[in-house]
Amino acid sequence: MTSKTELKPCPFCGGADIESYQVKPSWTDPYWRIGCPDCGVWFEIANWTEEDAIEAWNRRANDDAN
Repeated sequence: MTSKTELKPCPFCGGADIESYQVKPSWTDPYWRIGCPDCGVWFEIANWTEEDAIEAWNRRANDDAN
């Protein structure tokens, strides 16, 4: 992971070893890939910054609940 922003644990299995990296295929624009190698949940985000991708990973359904 290249960012200093901490990634939250996996929302599915609780795994803490979340990976974040940029994929640069030759046939399309680069994209960010973030996921959990423990349970295999990954998402790929094109045309976003690394910070936007991490913010999306860290968002949870109950974030607005008080």
